[in-house]
Amino acid sequence: MTNARTNSNSFINNLLSIGLDSYTGARLMITLEQIKNIAEDIIADDEWINDSHTQSEHNGIKAGLYALIHHLEETEEQD
Repeated sequence: MTNARTNSNSFINNLLSIGLDSYTGARLMITLEQIKNIAEDIIADDEWINDSHTQSEHNGIKAGLYALIHHLEETEEQD
């Protein structure tokens, strides 16, 4: 379970670091394609799954990423 939490925290920290450049504080631009690539990498990382609980956590992470991408695609279409 520690690995799952570590992976989740790492994922959250990565998302937070995308928004701001740590040196200048300037906002970075990230494309939908880059987000999709990051999500694919996170979804493919299943080495830490070792029981039904971590499988459920991985399923939740995948569902959240798919929902994020779906929402961004819909928002992009409206613009």
